[in-house]
Amino acid sequence: MGRRKRRRSFDRKPFEPKRRRVKSPFDFRRYAKYVEEQAQNYYDYGSDDEIGYEISMETSGEPDGEDKLPVELKNVEKMFDVPILDGHDIKYIVCMLTAALGSEPDRICSLLKTKDFFRRHDVLSLVTEKLTSKCCDSEEWLENMVKLVILITKQEDIKTKYTKTILGLLSQIKCINDDTIVKDQIRETIRILNVREKLEKLKDDGDTTFILSDEIKDELRKLVNWPILPSAQMIRQNESLPILPRDLNLPYKSPAHYLIDQFSLFLEDFIGPLRRGIRNYMEYVNSKETQGRFKDDNVRIYKRIRLLDNKCVPGSGVGLEVQFDMKMFKKIRWESCNFLQYGNVVCLTYDDCSDLVYALIANRDLKQLTDGRVLLKILNDDVQSINNLRNVQECRLVMIESKSFYMVYDHTLKSLKTLASAMLEKNENIPFAKYLVYLKQDVLEPLYTRKKNFDVRLADFGCLLRYGKQTSKTSYEKVPMLNVDKWPTSEEMGLNKDQYEALKKCLTKRIGILQGPPGTGKTWMGLRIMEFLLYNKSKFEESRPILLLSYTNHALDQFFEKLLDSVSLRFLFRGKERPFVRVGGRCANERVQKFMLKEHRKQERYWSENRRHVQNSTKCVKYIDTFLSYLQKGIVSTRFLETENIISPQHIWSLEINFRFHEKFVPCKEAIIISWLCIPNVATDFRGHVTKAQRENGIEIDDLFLQENQKRILGDDDDDFEKEILHAIRPSFVFADEHLCPNNVNSNGIIFNTFFPQIFRNIHQVFWNRVSYEKRRRMLSYVQQNLRCQDIMPVQNVRRIRNVWRLSLRERWKLYRFWIHQLSIKFQNQRTNLISHFSRKSQDDHHERFKRDLSILTSCQMIGMTTTGAASNMELLREIRPRIVVVEEAAQVHEQHILGCLTKDLQHLILIGDHQQLRPTMNNYDLRCQYNTDVSLMERLVMNGFPFQCLAQQHRMRPEISCMLTPAIYPSLQDHLTVLEYQDVKGMKHNIFFIDHQNPESQTNYSTSYTNDFEVEMIANLYKYLILQGYSNSDITILSAYNDQVRKIRTRVSQISQQLVIGRELSNQRVHITAVDNFQGEENKIILLSLVRSNEDCKLGHLGDPQRICVLLSRAKEGFYAFGNFQMLYKRNNPLWMKIITKAKEKDVLGKSLSLVCKNHPQKITSVSGPEDFENVKDGGCDEPCATLLQCGHVCERKCHADNSIHDLPCQKACLKKWCDDGHLCQKECYKECGPCMERVKKKYLTCEHEVCVPCSEDLSDRPCPAKCTRQRDCGHICTLKCSQNCNKYPCQVVVQVTHPACGHESVIKCSAKDNFFCQKECRETLPCGHFCKGTCHSCSNGRLHIQCKQVCSRDLICGHNCNTGHLCSSMCPPCNKKCERICEHREGCPRLCGEICEPCTRPCNWDCDRKCKNSFKCSKQCFEDCERPRCDNRCKRTLKGCNSRHRCTGVCGEICPNFCKRCNNDQLHEMFSEAKRNDKALFIELVDCGHIFDLDAMDRHMQSESSDESNKNRQVALKMCPKCSTPIKRSKRYRNINNQIFRDLEEVKRDIEKGRVSMFHNSFWINQSLKENTTPVSFFVDNIDELLPKNSKNIFARKLLIYFVLKIGPRFNELERADREFPPEIKGTYLIMVKWIGKHADIIFKDYELRQFANEVERYLLYLDLILMKREFDENDYTNITQSDKERLECHMTKLRCPGGSTFKPEDITKAKSAFEELRRKEPTSCSWISDDERRISLQNVACTKQGKWYKCTNSHIYSIGFFVDTSDESQCPECRPSIKNSNR
Repeated sequence: MGRRKRRRSFDRKPFEPKRRRVKSPFDFRRYAKYVEEQAQNYYDYGSDDEIGYEISMETSGEPDGEDKLPVELKNVEKMFDVPILDGHDIKYIVCMLTAALGSEPDRICSLLKTKDFFRRHDVLSLVTEKLTSKCCDSEEWLENMVKLVILITKQEDIKTKYTKTILGLLSQIKCINDDTIVKDQIRETIRILNVREKLEKLKDDGDTTFILSDEIKDELRKLVNWPILPSAQMIRQNESLPILPRDLNLPYKSPAHYLIDQFSLFLEDFIGPLRRGIRNYMEYVNSKETQGRFKDDNVRIYKRIRLLDNKCVPGSGVGLEVQFDMKMFKKIRWESCNFLQYGNVVCLTYDDCSDLVYALIANRDLKQLTDGRVLLKILNDDVQSINNLRNVQECRLVMIESKSFYMVYDHTLKSLKTLASAMLEKNENIPFAKYLVYLKQDVLEPLYTRKKNFDVRLADFGCLLRYGKQTSKTSYEKVPMLNVDKWPTSEEMGLNKDQYEALKKCLTKRIGILQGPPGTGKTWMGLRIMEFLLYNKSKFEESRPILLLSYTNHALDQFFEKLLDSVSLRFLFRGKERPFVRVGGRCANERVQKFMLKEHRKQERYWSENRRHVQNSTKCVKYIDTFLSYLQKGIVSTRFLETENIISPQHIWSLEINFRFHEKFVPCKEAIIISWLCIPNVATDFRGHVTKAQRENGIEIDDLFLQENQKRILGDDDDDFEKEILHAIRPSFVFADEHLCPNNVNSNGIIFNTFFPQIFRNIHQVFWNRVSYEKRRRMLSYVQQNLRCQDIMPVQNVRRIRNVWRLSLRERWKLYRFWIHQLSIKFQNQRTNLISHFSRKSQDDHHERFKRDLSILTSCQMIGMTTTGAASNMELLREIRPRIVVVEEAAQVHEQHILGCLTKDLQHLILIGDHQQLRPTMNNYDLRCQYNTDVSLMERLVMNGFPFQCLAQQHRMRPEISCMLTPAIYPSLQDHLTVLEYQDVKGMKHNIFFIDHQNPESQTNYSTSYTNDFEVEMIANLYKYLILQGYSNSDITILSAYNDQVRKIRTRVSQISQQLVIGRELSNQRVHITAVDNFQGEENKIILLSLVRSNEDCKLGHLGDPQRICVLLSRAKEGFYAFGNFQMLYKRNNPLWMKIITKAKEKDVLGKSLSLVCKNHPQKITSVSGPEDFENVKDGGCDEPCATLLQCGHVCERKCHADNSIHDLPCQKACLKKWCDDGHLCQKECYKECGPCMERVKKKYLTCEHEVCVPCSEDLSDRPCPAKCTRQRDCGHICTLKCSQNCNKYPCQVVVQVTHPACGHESVIKCSAKDNFFCQKECRETLPCGHFCKGTCHSCSNGRLHIQCKQVCSRDLICGHNCNTGHLCSSMCPPCNKKCERICEHREGCPRLCGEICEPCTRPCNWDCDRKCKNSFKCSKQCFEDCERPRCDNRCKRTLKGCNSRHRCTGVCGEICPNFCKRCNNDQLHEMFSEAKRNDKALFIELVDCGHIFDLDAMDRHMQSESSDESNKNRQVALKMCPKCSTPIKRSKRYRNINNQIFRDLEEVKRDIEKGRVSMFHNSFWINQSLKENTTPVSFFVDNIDELLPKNSKNIFARKLLIYFVLKIGPRFNELERADREFPPEIKGTYLIMVKWIGKHADIIFKDYELRQFANEVERYLLYLDLILMKREFDENDYTNITQSDKERLECHMTKLRCPGGSTFKPEDITKAKSAFEELRRKEPTSCSWISDDERRISLQNVACTKQGKWYKCTNSHIYSIGFFVDTSDESQCPECRPSIKNSNR
């Protein structure tokens, strides 16, 4: 009984999917430090390879084998060097070697082979002597000799030539013991030797030993050392490898000559055009006429090159990013052009190209190319040259690109150099030299067809049988490969005679050549050959893959796809194996893409540690680049600066010690740097903070600059990588451009709070939420402009700083820029280390990938690649060493490409192609014409009589087309029976036709290609005609001989395809339009050909090439139509064209017009000789009418058309059916449904009787009346609405002129708003600042309370300069940004700005009395200090220089002499001074600053005014001015102490301004936090006071004033609400105006005159409310003491106070109203008892205001300007001296 199965419990938890593993974030900083440590170790101890090498050299001594070698063998080895040995020595050597056989057999074999002992003349002489001697005694040395010879013969790596002679002699000697046994051994050895000799001959295929002369060796050395890319000197001197005369019909002298010739020609084909282009550019630069644009057919020029940073390019190593000028490349389509192609070479140079730096295109990113950026890989790591180029101006740098693709040439040339080195050093021959060099025609069989015993290998021919089965009884599974008689017959294989012979030659000859004319099936034969080789690969004991080469990717993919369909090769795909590898990146076939090399790599799932380092290094470099870009956009946290050891501990402590004063503003110490740099203070207006030096550096406030800063450096990468880097960067910044974005979303769409740590989200919530978007924008602009400034603090100054808070704002920014500069240097060093680390790991990863690719390729069955891919992977091919190489399209492949792919292990080479079609493409036209460089290896062998097989039966072209190729091109070409079954081309009289015309060609300015507009139109219209015949786009191919013509035809055909109505479904697929050269190997049903060339000079260009003629004539299967000037072609005397044109004339298929046959009217033939003739067949038929009756009953009015599907199209005629009871006809198109009748008729509404014109089927009950309304409204106006609209629902919109009841102004408004509107009349009153008010009557309360001034400030500052910062007049003036003008005798001016603290002049004071003066006063103080000497009032002793009479100076001692003589200029003295001063004792003083002359006593009084007068308690702080011109007095020595005191006061003013700006925001924050809602006021008519006046307002007194005002208004509003629920409109309007007026001062400090206006308006408003309340109380209560006259008096005062004008309003009205109010309250004491006169006047004493920029100094030396409001105009009141204000401050 079996074991009972355990039942599963169904009571289980629901399935929970496995939680996805979250990838931990990458630590960029940690990895960067790791690389930095690795770099330090690398530079200290060297690389790992060097260390290992040193260790191995220390531990290793001499080779072990040499230590163990016996002394006797050492002596024997020395004896080998003796030129002639005697018999005893030879016998001794043989004996000693035989004795050592047991211990050192390999050593002895190597020694015998190296010294060639058995072929020495003395050894052979000794053996011969013994053979001829009569002595038959046995000798031991002969037996030992036999043992040695047999031993070395058994070694497979030793050739037979070393032992063949000696073995033959020994076989004839009879004096040996055991003669029979020895003879048998010798015979067996000789037999093995003969077999091996045959194999060696088969393998060597000729004499592999050749002698190189000294001259040839020098040439080979020159070839090996010759640089592929020329230097500037080589270009100037036109140096190149010498090219010897070449005769393709003769063999080469030697393999060395062949190799030198191939290398020189291939190198010159690439270098020639490049050298010519660079030399032309040199001549262009050195010539005088360099204004025009440089044009050259060989190179492309990119100008204004900027060398950017090095970048990490995975797969290519370290690349240099460069940027070029895009002006000349704006119209380039980078995605389709070959400009700056990946792998191509460019040359960086400047001026006259004296220095050339070559580089490769390392990465071709389309996004970067549109911006003019590309990455370069510098060749040979020429770092010094790059550094030299960086010192060159970018306008001089250029980049020259070769139009020849470098990668195709580079690897092939290096491979040829490798062959030359092997030939020079190892004396190795090139593969198949017997055939390639000497052109021998006796081709042997491939080596793999023979076994080791020289027997022929057996092959299985089952894969080649016609149906995969054998039809005869003979088995073909084991057939000798070389015995062709035992092969299956051609019928069994399904081959014709030529194909069968071709198969024999390709499989049995080591070089098989198969020529296949067009359509003969050469590709099909190539598939059969490859199928056979793959099927029998295991039987051939062939482990290496077969190499398949092709010229084009398309042909290679086709070959692969057909191999995949092979039934006989299915066994290779067992177990999901992929036996084929497709190398290359341009594979368009989905089936073949699975076999690409990169797909094989994915299957291995191999991970490399080096690749991880490469990726991490790339990430870190990107991180550093992003971080460095952010340094110019934001502020770094102090924690990050401290972590990176950028900021000193002293400065950190100094910054954070004041954190407690700012913790209400910033919640963490890391953000204290924001407060330190005063960033929040610029939120209102930052223009004044931009210094003049910054403006000189080009820093301006520009939105474009802000937009550019929003561009991320990570824009080219994926989102995940970008988020990862941003996530790592953001915690290091406390201020960056992400804060700009509203709703916590930055410009990249990334939510701010998602990535920021909690501590920084707190900053964002506490600080940034209080700052509006516009203010954030201004702050960011201010920060970025300061960061762009290049002025940093010197290191010595940084070290002297102890307290960073004592620095001025400018010095703080200089210090911060110093920190950022140090951080940038550190990051740049880390970036350099990362780049080096990336370079090393990239090389290691490249080596690992090479080994992995080599493992993949060697394990597969077949490798397929293009010739370009083979050239790029030449190193892999040399390691793989394929023995079988099959070349498809061999006639188009350069001989050098095939030669570079051949290795010494090559055994079989199969060339498939047609040398009578297109040849290899060459770049150097002159070289091609002179040396025939376009001849392929296949063609060269065929033209020298090399055995090949040509297929003769074609399966493509109909006979009318193929006859054009015979006998002119292919004499023996035959047609297969299948081509006779083709149908005639629809709508055409001829299946082939040549249309002759004489319309000229054309050429664009900057192109070497040609176009022909006539042929464009003819081909486009013929294409349309064929589509109308029922052909699809896949059936037609349009060819042209020139690329520009291809583009024009493609554009025109695209336009015609969009216009097609018939056959649109057939033209959905894009028609194939291409150049002739790109269509070789392809075919199609119908070919339309444009030859283009048509000129009077009979120039054919490449149309005269016989190979190209063969291609263009052999692409069509059923129809071929060519357009060209065939008369010109015939006149050119081109033999091939003449034969073709003659035959075309004989066949009557050449003419001026093309005959079109109508399908419906066969007798109708239309001749077309121009594009306009196609109008007769525009529908594909003829010009006869169609007249077919359609299903709808109409007759088809089109012309005859070939496609009847047009009748299925919707009929466009009018319907004209009767569709309603009134007999109206349907006016729609026939194919549309008739629907309701749309005939327009007149109908009348039953209610209003209006008539309207509507469709017949429309019912008026569902349609509102559109007529204009004629009813009269209640207001008397006629209604302006529609008749169907309700007049009472919509207000009257008539515009009327109304007088405002309050102010009396007339306004034009809508009638519906006349009872409640605001007066919008402009105020236009002059404000105290001198500007006109921009407000309205309503906003300014009829002139009583003006809005803020909106004009730009232009007031005079404290320093005397005019304010020009551009801020508004209502805001505070920022510090002066002009140059400081404080000068002295020692310097012309202070180096700082006027708004900053001046640098004191510390030089000694030079105010001394004259030498002749008795006082001899002298000052010993410094220049900036007050002078200790008194003024000298003595007259100057000097003589006036300008006085002709040499009178004495009238000035005072110590001052400059005034340019005025009191005696000579007596008339001027009367005009300048009064009578009292015109005496001889009067002295004068001339002001140095302006040159005006004044009386000394008067000037002393002027300078001492307001300084020592006790009556004036406070004086204004300002510079003393010249009484005449108002020029500031600064340089007069007599008044230096006065000026110094004024300057000290001015500096104190500057400090107060700076202190106020720094502390304003923080004080605002502190006060707003302390103003808790202890007494919450009632907010009447305002929903949210915080929205009107935020708590973070800068003006801390605005919220105070608002609270005071609302507290005053509250009781009165409560009384009004109890008395009457509806407020009068002027009460509510005035209240809102005053509240909004306070709100507009949220960030702007009050002006003194504004507060006076506000106080007066509040008093008027409150008194008006009191009068209203008293009036209502009198009306409600019957007071006996109040008479009617009292009420009328009260009403009169209410009218005066209701809305008085600003100019008519007088304080007497308030006084009279107050006295009347008090008088009435005395008459009736019970009325309004709760109102007092003191409560009506608002207290403004504690509200700060400014007095138009004026500063004052009191007697206690207090300087003030932002003072508390006072009701009087007495300016002597100092805020710090008044006790009440002091107490309030406390």
